[in-house]
Amino acid sequence: MARTRVRLDSRGLARVMESAGVTAMTTRASEQTAAAVRAQGRTVHSPGQRSLGTELPVDVDMRPARGTGRIRDHRAMGVVTLVHPAGLGMQAEHGVLTRAAATTGAQVTTDVE
Repeated sequence: MARTRVRLDSRGLARVMESAGVTAMTTRASEQTAAAVRAQGRTVHSPGQRSLGTELPVDVDMRPARGTGRIRDHRAMGVVTLVHPAGLGMQAEHGVLTRAAATTGAQVTTDVE
């Protein structure tokens, strides 16, 4: 059986990953994940707050992924953050970010070494 060699064009792949189209897709997926978190209707309470609670604050930050792991180009990376101390507990107990990401089609895995 003949062996096939595949040679990847790393510079070409980097140009695609840095393109406006891929950046737009990354931004859209990040915004959809944040919207899916908000759609869960989770509320938080802050000290001294008299109301029944406010919506769990969610922030989307787009930044270049350069310097994260093995990525050496300037592709876009979206970071969805629960901006409240209770966000950590909500993720641990209810998986709000994990569920939200799954609704956008993302595969969420946990690498524990």
